[in-house]
Amino acid sequence: MDKDDDIQQAINSIALIRQVIRQADADTPDAKLSGITLDANLLVQLGIFFIVLALSLLELFTAGSMTETISSGSKNPELILVGIGLMGFIVAGLVLVLYFVIWRAARHNGEELGSYIRRNFRYMYQLSLVSDLLMKFICLALLILAGKALWIAPVLLAFTADYLFQARLFTLPSKAAVSLGVLCLGLGTYQFFVGSSALLVPLLTFSIVAGLSAGRLVLRYRSQMLAAH
Repeated sequence: MDKDDDIQQAINSIALIRQVIRQADADTPDAKLSGITLDANLLVQLGIFFIVLALSLLELFTAGSMTETISSGSKNPELILVGIGLMGFIVAGLVLVLYFVIWRAARHNGEELGSYIRRNFRYMYQLSLVSDLLMKFICLALLILAGKALWIAPVLLAFTADYLFQARLFTLPSKAAVSLGVLCLGLGTYQFFVGSSALLVPLLTFSIVAGLSAGRLVLRYRSQMLAAH
């Protein structure tokens, strides 16, 4: 009887573990992507993708004008300030667009903005994303002011890896996010040791990651639309 009781207890423990795992999976942000929340996430991801893709194409078709501007900034202090100001303008514009999209989604759902962000966009709760972007902006600005143009591209790749490892911004499976993060770190290390300051590499890398994340949401959106019909 004791042996049978032990077996039954083991079975009950396994069932409990499975229940906890199912609850944890249901509590993930990805599991909550539906309806207007999915629409908002999709708009955010597509917005980020197209903005960074536009910067990548600008860098590509102008023969590395942004890289050249940053690299030659040490010879022209005014050019440095213009570059930092432009970078700050892009970051501020991106944040405003993100919050506007989420505000519209919260209003559509009839929820208060703070609670909607806390429930569906945890990486933006309590201005965590704004603080994170501000710290990254300050880091890049200091590198530009210090004349360390060769460090900027590797640091941008490290920032992309950071977002992947922390599951911020992008909605990718954990294994894929970690693999892409390691790849970003590898590319950054390679650029640093070969002395390449080309911004096209981190911009294209970020565009690809954002495109994969947005593409995953597009597939999810289509599947929900088909299920609804």
